[in-house]
Amino acid sequence: MKTPLILTAAIVLPLHGAIACDMDANHLGARYESTVHSGHTNTHADDHAHDQQVTMTLWRNGKRVAHEFPKAGITEIWWNTPNGFLAVTRNFDSARRSIEYAPMDLNRGKGDTDWSVKYQLVSNTLKNKMQLTRQEGSGCEKIEHYTLSENGITYRLAWQPARQLVQSYEVERPNAVEHWTLQDVITDTDRIAQSFERRDAYQSTDYADIGDNESDPFLLKLVSLGFVTHASGFYNADGTPIDDGHGHGHEGHAH
Repeated sequence: MKTPLILTAAIVLPLHGAIACDMDANHLGARYESTVHSGHTNTHADDHAHDQQVTMTLWRNGKRVAHEFPKAGITEIWWNTPNGFLAVTRNFDSARRSIEYAPMDLNRGKGDTDWSVKYQLVSNTLKNKMQLTRQEGSGCEKIEHYTLSENGITYRLAWQPARQLVQSYEVERPNAVEHWTLQDVITDTDRIAQSFERRDAYQSTDYADIGDNESDPFLLKLVSLGFVTHASGFYNADGTPIDDGHGHGHEGHAH
């Protein structure tokens, strides 16, 4: 009689684990807080009074993801086009206006196909190069710790595989350390949907048509300031992307 009991346990335990992790990684919000410390990494603690801090929220709603920056008042909504290239709408929340970028408007006409860095903020290309050093927890609470050192830069990643979410991410250079930490996970489906729906209602202009609408005060201001045409992944305190050495840095401005 012992054998059937063992077999039953082997069947029930995995099912229980699956129920415990019944979550939809494609519909959630994840709020992050970052600290950017410039200067030598071995400086005194008093130097941290000059740290820069910023928050951002990653929103996932099915086939679209959004990167919201409250301090800058900008939210970028990304999606995949049928040919595999990414497109983005940059929303200026205070003005309730948006600029739509076609795939070839990005990366100076080269486009972008790395969905992973938009979906999870750290690209699979980088993550796959990192070494798994330890694991903790199990099921939905499992966290994997990765590290990579190359070209004088050290990357440290704590990863939630069940949600495909970064728990924490650190980029350490000789003269600066950037650290991101997950503060909150949002699962309220109405709140998630509303974060996209209200921005879909903004007055929108195609990036290619900006030159024909420079009498528009809003667009004229953007052109005169020079605004970022492409961003991805984790960002510095001023809203510009961290250049992680793997092609996910700042790509240029519109003129």
